[in-house]
Amino acid sequence: MINFSKLDISRKKAFDSYHAARDKSNSEESFATTFIWNDYYKMETAVDKGFYFTRYNIDPVLPEYGVPAGEGDFREAMGELFALAHERGQKLILRFVTAKDREKIEALFPGRFEFKPRRDLWDYVYKTEDLIRLSGKKYHSKKNHWNTFLASYDFCYERPNLQTVLSECAPLMYKWVREKKQNINEFELCAMERYFENYEALNQLGAVIRIGGKIVAMSFGEKLSDDMALVQIEKADEEIKGAYAAINKLFCENEWSGCAYINREEDMGIEGLKRAKESYRPILLVEKYAAVEV
Repeated sequence: MINFSKLDISRKKAFDSYHAARDKSNSEESFATTFIWNDYYKMETAVDKGFYFTRYNIDPVLPEYGVPAGEGDFREAMGELFALAHERGQKLILRFVTAKDREKIEALFPGRFEFKPRRDLWDYVYKTEDLIRLSGKKYHSKKNHWNTFLASYDFCYERPNLQTVLSECAPLMYKWVREKKQNINEFELCAMERYFENYEALNQLGAVIRIGGKIVAMSFGEKLSDDMALVQIEKADEEIKGAYAAINKLFCENEWSGCAYINREEDMGIEGLKRAKESYRPILLVEKYAAVEV
């Protein structure tokens, strides 16, 4: 039987190793993405039978599981999860099931699961070149925002060092999150704190824009694969016109131009976030499902 233990930062190496062969278009293939939201997910993990297992205890009475990640006997790994669920007198529920996962699971366990779309968790993927160039009618308003920013402010773009991240970025981010009245999740501040407390260990890359020496926008992310970058955090002073357009464009241009695609994660079912992410014209939505045993 699999022995789970509480998730901590020491699991990153194992996570990265066992998830190496997974579909990297999915933001949950970043250890940081799930780790920083653990106040919500209350995850436990285990390494067994050639797989990395994850249990989500959002509802402690009815836990959910991640799709086993690894290259061992997938049928055997799934059998372990069936056994864990059935021991509790429950049906197995899998979280963050991608389209490729669904295809694999249906082939091995035909008719065993109902796949329920989780639209609030679908990732938005963009062409990096589109976010840099902002060309054409579909990006007309974004280009205007960028041009307004360019004409209005004497700014400086920089990649912050660790000291700047901890002494300037983190406190300002906490302030902005607390002041935000919409488009936030109630666990966002906890996620930000966990992110910055473990910034170096999570191997993240950041960018800031300064005006008059003051940080007015920041963004952070990582490389998911050779052709995909992941932007996990983006915040800006809303009183600075075009600041969001500027940090988006400059972060992609300066740090991610070698990647063909940018994943900007999901909208969490928040209407304002949904509109903002759709406004950048994604070329792909990475579908995710809950797989519920029938």
